[in-house]
Amino acid sequence: MKKLINNIMKTTKLFSIILTCFAFAMVISCVQDDDFDIPEPLTNIEEPVLSGSQVTFKAVKERFEQSGGITTFEDNEDIYIVGYVVSNDISGNFFEELIIQNKIDGSTSSEDPRMGLRIDINLSDLHNKYNFGRKIYIKLSGLSVTEDNGVIAIGKIDQNDELGQIEPFELDDIIFRSPEAVDIIPKSTTITNLTSDDLNTLIQLDQVQFSSTALGLTFAGESSDSFDGERIIESCEDGGTIILSSSTFSNFKSVVVPSNAGKINAIYSKNFFGDTDILVISDLDDLDFNSERCDISVPLAPNTTIAEVREMFNGSNVVIPPGEDVIFEGYVISSDREGNFFKNLFIQDLPENPTAAIQILADENSLFQSYPIGAKVLVKLNTLYLGESFGVLSLGYFEDGFVDRIEEGAIGNFVINTGDSETIVPTSAKIISGNATIDLLDESGNPVDEDEDGEIDQVPAPEGILLNFDGVQIPTDDIGEAYAYYSGNESANRNIVSCETNSSMILRNSGFSDFANLPFPTGKGNITAILSGYLSTPQLLIRDTNDVNLNEDRCDPVFEETFGDAVDNTVLDLEGWLNYAEAGSALWMEDVYQGNGYARFSAFNSGDSSNIGWLISPSIDLDAQDGEILSFQTEHAFPDSGHDPLDVLISTDFDGSEEGILTATWTPLTFDVSYIVDFGNWYNFTSSGDIDISGYTGTAYIAFRYTGSDTANQNMTLDVDNILISVP
Repeated sequence: MKKLINNIMKTTKLFSIILTCFAFAMVISCVQDDDFDIPEPLTNIEEPVLSGSQVTFKAVKERFEQSGGITTFEDNEDIYIVGYVVSNDISGNFFEELIIQNKIDGSTSSEDPRMGLRIDINLSDLHNKYNFGRKIYIKLSGLSVTEDNGVIAIGKIDQNDELGQIEPFELDDIIFRSPEAVDIIPKSTTITNLTSDDLNTLIQLDQVQFSSTALGLTFAGESSDSFDGERIIESCEDGGTIILSSSTFSNFKSVVVPSNAGKINAIYSKNFFGDTDILVISDLDDLDFNSERCDISVPLAPNTTIAEVREMFNGSNVVIPPGEDVIFEGYVISSDREGNFFKNLFIQDLPENPTAAIQILADENSLFQSYPIGAKVLVKLNTLYLGESFGVLSLGYFEDGFVDRIEEGAIGNFVINTGDSETIVPTSAKIISGNATIDLLDESGNPVDEDEDGEIDQVPAPEGILLNFDGVQIPTDDIGEAYAYYSGNESANRNIVSCETNSSMILRNSGFSDFANLPFPTGKGNITAILSGYLSTPQLLIRDTNDVNLNEDRCDPVFEETFGDAVDNTVLDLEGWLNYAEAGSALWMEDVYQGNGYARFSAFNSGDSSNIGWLISPSIDLDAQDGEILSFQTEHAFPDSGHDPLDVLISTDFDGSEEGILTATWTPLTFDVSYIVDFGNWYNFTSSGDIDISGYTGTAYIAFRYTGSDTANQNMTLDVDNILISVP
C-alpha cells in the first residue's frame, strides 16, 4: 500500500530528527550509533535504593488528564514509577524511545490497570542498557507527561514549551535499572477487541495475515515509503484490519512480508498524527507466520452513503481508519474506453435522480472492463483517504501531501463489482451563471416552484453526477475546431453555451482521447456529461462522442467573443476591437491558458501612477432584433483591497475611432463581479449574470475599462472572456 498521510512527517520535531540523520550520515546512522562505546554490562546490576514514594501509571495518566495539557512534575516531588521495557531498538524500528508497561502479562485490576508509557530519550541503541524485559525505575521529578502522537509520553519540556527528550547525561539520575529482567507475556487479543487501554503495551494477535494488497511488498523498502512502510494486517477470526508500521531505517525494511498466516507480537500504538491505530514490532522475531493463509470472506453490506462520506470532508484530508468496515453502494457512470477519463471512476448513489457522487482514483487502465457504465458496486473505504484532487473530492491513497491513485492491482480490494447493473438516466440540467443547476425536487421527487413565478426552482447540481443539457451549442468562434486539437496530445476546453440562458460552461476534452481529432459538431442539441471541475472552475466531461448530439439548427447570438484566436502574451489586436490606453502605458493583452483564450489587463510593473485601459467591442446592431441580453465572464488575481478596477459601459453615439472614445457618451452597466463577491477566489471565471441592454437602439459598442495605478498598488490582474449578446 502506498504511503498514508500519518507518515508524511510535517512537524519540526520530526524534521529535526531527519536533518540530524542526514547531517551525520557519514559518521552516525539513524539506526546504529557507532559512537556508543562498549555496551554497559547487563549483569552485576544492583537493586537501586530510591527515596520517595512509588506512584502508579494510572496516577501519571490521571495527572495529565486533569491538567488537559503538558504536566510537569516539580523538582521537589519525590515520586517514581516502576515498569518493564517492552520495546527493543536493536533492529532500528524504534528510535530514541523506550516503551514500558507496568505489568509483565495481561493481568489487570481497577486500582492498577495494565498500562504503558513512552519515554523519549535523545539516545539510540537503548537496548544496550535497557534491554527487553528489564525492570526499571523512573524518577519523575522535573519530567513532563502529555499525550503525544495519540499516546501518553514522558520527557522534558524543550525551548518551544513542547515535550522534548531526556538527554543522555541525565539518564543515570532519572532511570534506574533493576537486576530483574523478566519474560514479558503479551496480552492475547484480537484486532477488533483492542482498546485505548492497550496502547503502549505488548499484545499478541493470533490467526492473522498480511492483506492481499501487501503481498509481494517489502516491509518498508518501496519507493513510496518515505518514512515508514505501512502494510495491512487482517484477522482470520473476525476480518478486522490494522496497519503494521515499519521504519525505513529498520534493518528489515527490504525483507518481503510473509505470505502465510500466523501470529504477531507487537506494540499497539498510534500513527504520527495520533488518528490511526498501528502495530510496531521490534524485529522479525516478533512474527511467526507459518500457517496456511485463510480465506476471509466477510459479507459486505453498505452502512453509509456517498453523501455521508462527502460530509466527512472538512477542508483537509481525512483517513478512513482500518477496523470496522465503512462501505457505500453506488453506480458507475464514467468510462475510460475512449480515453477521455484517465485512471479514475465516477460513482453516483442512484441510477436515476442521484443526490451525490464521488471520484475514485486508481492507477489502472481500462477500468471500463471491470467497471462498465451502470455497474452496481460496493466501495470499501477502510485505509483510503478522502481529499480534493485538483478541486474534485476524491477517494484514493495518500502521497506527498495529496490524495493519489490507489496503486495498480489494488482497486479490486476497495471497489467490488456486485454483478448487478442498472440503466443510468442522466439528470436534466441547465447552465446558469457558468454553473450547472438541476430542478429542485420535494421529498416525493416532484419539481418545486417555491417562489410561484411559474419556473421550477433551480439548485446547484451535485459534483460528479451525470447530467444532460438540452439546447446547447459551441460558440461560433469554435466552429471548425476538433474536440481537442488536430495535432499533438494537448487537451482543450470547449465552451458549451445554453441557448436558453446565454450562459456557458467548459467542456474539457483530453488530447489523448480516441476522438480528440474529430471535428466538434456545430449544431444545437443536447450533451450528456459528468460534472467535474478544475480547482474552483466547474467542468464537464463526456465519456465518448455518443454523449454529444448537436443536430438541430443553431441559435447564434447577436454578438459573441470567446477570444479563441488569442495568441498568448501578446498585445490584443483582434479584428474589430479597439485597445486604447487613456492613461499610462499598459494595454489589454491576449492570454491563453490550457487552450482557453481571454483578454487580460494588469497595471503591475507598468510603473505608471495612473492606468486607464479601454477594450471596445466591434459595432453591434441593436435594431435587428429585440430583447438583447449581455453577459460575460471575469476572473482575477492579486486583488487590492478597495480597488474595483472594471467598468463596463455602452455607447450608441461612439464613432468607432480612437479619437472619439473620450468624446462619446458612455453609460455604465450594472453586473456581478467575481472579485467583489469572493475577494480571495483567484483565477476562477465567474459569470456577470444577464445584463438587459434591450432599451438601447441603433449601433452600440460595449467597452471594458480598467482603472488602476502601479505606484498606488492598485494593479490587480483582471481577465475577461466569453462576451455574449443574445436574445431569449
